Amino acid sequence: MNARQALKITAQKLENAERIMFLNKTDIQAYNACIADMIAGKSPCPYCHDYEECKLKAKDKKGCSEWMLKIPKFTSEEVKQEVENADEKLSEGLHVVGSEG
Repeated sequence: MNARQALKITAQKLENAERIMFLNKTDIQAYNACIADMIAGKSPCPYCHDYEECKLKAKDKKGCSEWMLKIPKFTSEEVKQEVENADEKLSEGLHVVGSEG
């Protein structure tokens, strides 16, 4: 494998890792919102993947054992934009300290 091929594979792996991190972040935000609503006495049902099709008696009450977090649908362009925004925020917050610091 030459350097160009290695660089291409590494870039693909990095892009995939950034996509996974973005999706994990959105899951965590959704879980936190669901938990906050439950603490406030609301139902977790609107956050469920099967909410629209659900016919259970527990719907819009306290949830059920079948509950699964709704999977958001993102386009690859939305993911790329979010990753770019995160990279900009990260670079603004980095301060490199040299040997004199």
